[in-house]
Amino acid sequence: MKKLFGECFEHGWGKYKLRGQDEVWLDSDAFCFCVNCSQQAKSDEERVRFLEEAVGYALRGPFLKHQEVWSWLGPVRVCIADGWVYCVKELSRCYERAGKLKEKEDFLRAARVSYPDQMLLQEYLIRHLWEHGRAAEAIDVHTQFVQSLQANAEYDIHKKDMLDRLLASLEEKKQSREEVVILEGRSSFSFLGAASSFSYVGHSENPHDFFLELESHVNTLMLFHMPPLFIGSSDVLSLVKETQIILHREMSMVYQDFPENMSEPRRQFFKKVGKLLAASMMLANIYDVSDRQYRERLPLVSGLVASCWHTLNEGNFAQTHETARQVLPFLQNMVCSTSGTLQQSGAFLLAQVCLLQGLLVYHQGRLQERVGYCHNAVEYAKLSGDTRLEAACYIHLANALCFGIPVSPGREAFLPKALALFQRAVELSQNGGTHFLRAKSLAEYGSALAAAGNEYEANRHRDQAFEIYFGGEISQEPPYLASDFGPGPLTLQTMITWDQLAEHGKKSYYKQVEESYDEFLRLRVQVPERFALEMHNYLTDAVLARGELDRGVYMLTQGYHGAQHLKSTKRLLEVQRIHTRAQEQFPLLKQKTDFVTLGQELALVQVK
Repeated sequence: MKKLFGECFEHGWGKYKLRGQDEVWLDSDAFCFCVNCSQQAKSDEERVRFLEEAVGYALRGPFLKHQEVWSWLGPVRVCIADGWVYCVKELSRCYERAGKLKEKEDFLRAARVSYPDQMLLQEYLIRHLWEHGRAAEAIDVHTQFVQSLQANAEYDIHKKDMLDRLLASLEEKKQSREEVVILEGRSSFSFLGAASSFSYVGHSENPHDFFLELESHVNTLMLFHMPPLFIGSSDVLSLVKETQIILHREMSMVYQDFPENMSEPRRQFFKKVGKLLAASMMLANIYDVSDRQYRERLPLVSGLVASCWHTLNEGNFAQTHETARQVLPFLQNMVCSTSGTLQQSGAFLLAQVCLLQGLLVYHQGRLQERVGYCHNAVEYAKLSGDTRLEAACYIHLANALCFGIPVSPGREAFLPKALALFQRAVELSQNGGTHFLRAKSLAEYGSALAAAGNEYEANRHRDQAFEIYFGGEISQEPPYLASDFGPGPLTLQTMITWDQLAEHGKKSYYKQVEESYDEFLRLRVQVPERFALEMHNYLTDAVLARGELDRGVYMLTQGYHGAQHLKSTKRLLEVQRIHTRAQEQFPLLKQKTDFVTLGQELALVQVK
């Protein structure tokens, strides 16, 4: 390499890289730059200019399409995929608002040439043609896409079904002015009706007005348009699942459109939506409810449970607890007094409530109580018949046994059972699970294998998780998965894996803990505080273990204040464990006033 390229490359940590690679400007860099500029634009005209430039780069072809999925390449693919979805949504919206219908159509058709397999483009183009009186052309686009799917050796019947339902819903709107529009991927999902005849993509550039509009949209959706669909449906369980995904996508827009410095408006948004939906449920007489009344209230209950995953990630544990408490008796009675898909629907939601309750007591420091909640979640998931949910519940239960029980005494006794549960989750996720669930199960199984000291298998499962997650197609995920996994939690599991292997004597892995964290920071993606703090604590542990005492003590103090802000006893316990171990390993730390003071405060934290 050196003979061929001279000083162009430098070697380090077992790999070569371009010298001064941060100064190399690629199409992918230009694309991301234009997307970022469009998000900060002051007007639609400025936004369109940057979006059109970004699209120009994207239409040159997929990013490194024929390359293998290396660990460095996957995160870049995710960032570009997110930017592309944003471009499709936002440029379509801007063209529509400006009356530039031809430009919108030309853009969608050109994009279909470069990305012929992408569902989002098919749906946007079909919808555009149909809504402007060109139904025959819309049907032609549908037919062409279905034929291309059928010609593929890996024929995905789910994609065909999605487009069939899209056409059926558009026809229904034409006849009754009430439609269901389902959009896949990381786009907006909306149930639309006569009182809300737009797919919500954000009509206000003012953040506070945006939240008010979205709040009104969600409430109208859940209170007026969903109940009639449930009453007449023969497959209530599918509607429950769909409703949760739809509401999750709608509510996730508060992160996509205003990602920075909006934590308090977001918190207030979730609080108001949750209170209105809860008040509208009218659960006073929950023990004398007919099947029809269960159906009428299921959309609200589904929405409330979905909103809990958002309030949990916002760090609003009190509201999450209150909402779970309100829906719990309704769902318990529903499971006991109904049968068929109605009972399965109740069990599907009740399993999620149990998972949420388990996470809440976990953050309160009542670590062993979480195991009981997770056991209940597994049983309800089995009753629901949903194997994806069952796999997720096994992961939570195994995690509670492997990492929730205090290290001394007790965890070693639970580790074999935890490994068996993780193995069961992996098996279930391989049979019908999305790449998202498969990656989650493999990553968490890998960290448990590391806790058991199995270095080879831990690394193998970790590598498989990265390959599957970053190599898979973007898919719609239910909130209990979408809110509990992603680039941040995947990095967290990698950090846990390295940390556990380091504890088994492989001290060089502490360096990889920090490298994993640095790689994640370069993605510039948001991560819920409950995950961010745990990542910070594992990084702190690695820094102190490597002897960087001043930096480590400063980070330890940051972790302490972060845990106080989150009101998480579990995160405080993590800081306490790191403090105790550092004190044993480095006696000189007893001479540092801030370290000693922190130890006195942490001494008050107890496992419940």
